[in-house]
Amino acid sequence: MNRAGLEVKGLTAHWDDLHVLDDLSFKVEPGQFTAIVGPSGCGKSSTFAALTGEIGIDKGSVEVGGVPVVNHGNEFAWMPQSGALLPWRTALQNATLGIELTGTPPAEASDRAKPYMDAFGLSGFEDSWPHQLSGGMRQRVALLRTVLMDRPVLLLDEPFGALDALTRRSMQDWLERLWEQHRWTVVLITHDVREAVFLADRVFVYSDRPAAVKATVEIDLPRPRRLEMIQTPEFARMESEILNVLFST
Repeated sequence: MNRAGLEVKGLTAHWDDLHVLDDLSFKVEPGQFTAIVGPSGCGKSSTFAALTGEIGIDKGSVEVGGVPVVNHGNEFAWMPQSGALLPWRTALQNATLGIELTGTPPAEASDRAKPYMDAFGLSGFEDSWPHQLSGGMRQRVALLRTVLMDRPVLLLDEPFGALDALTRRSMQDWLERLWEQHRWTVVLITHDVREAVFLADRVFVYSDRPAAVKATVEIDLPRPRRLEMIQTPEFARMESEILNVLFST
C-alpha cells in the first residue's frame, strides 16, 4: 500500500448551515496510526466528510504526501461506521466492491482480495452471505474492502463501535497485529478513549463543535501492543490525560 503523511491546515467548514470545523489543524506522519476523540456531535465524522469532498471547505488546506489535495477522493479510503455490506453479495464480493466500482473487472478484483482473506480471518468464508457472518467478521470484510482501495490514507470511522465489549477488544487486538505488519497511515475516529490509547501513536482531542484540536497527546507505549498492557500504570496515565482534556472547560 502506498503510505503517505497527512497535514490539515486551518480547515473551516459548514454542513448546510451548521458550523462544524473551525481552524482545524493536525499532522499525521507516513505509516502512523492516529486517533480522533471528542464529544458526541463535535465534528469528528465531519472531518472525514471534508477530507473526502463530501462537504465543501470554506478555508484551509489539506496535503497528502506534501501535495495539496484538489480532487478529494483518490488520497483516502473511508470505512464508514456501519460497514455497509450489501446483503446480496458474498463476503468476497463485498470485499471487492470498492475496487470494482473504480473499474477493476470482478475476476481481477477477486484475485487481488483472495491473498488477504486468511490475514483478515475470513478464510473459508469467501462465499458466505453477510447474515451468516458474526459482527466482527462483517467489520473485517468492510476493513478489507477499504484496504483494497490502495489509497495513501485510511479513514476509519468508529469501526468497532457497534460491537459488544468482548468482540470489540478482540478486534482491537487483531487490528493492532495487522497494522504492525502493514504500517498503514491511519486516522481512526472513536468514542472509546481506551481504544485510542491502545491503537494510536498520537491522539487528537477535539473541542466541542465547531471542532478544533484541543490537545494532541503522544502515545509512547512500546509496540507491539497487547491487551494486557491496558492494566499497566503508564496506560492508565495516558487514558487519564485524555479524559482530563475531554472534560476540562
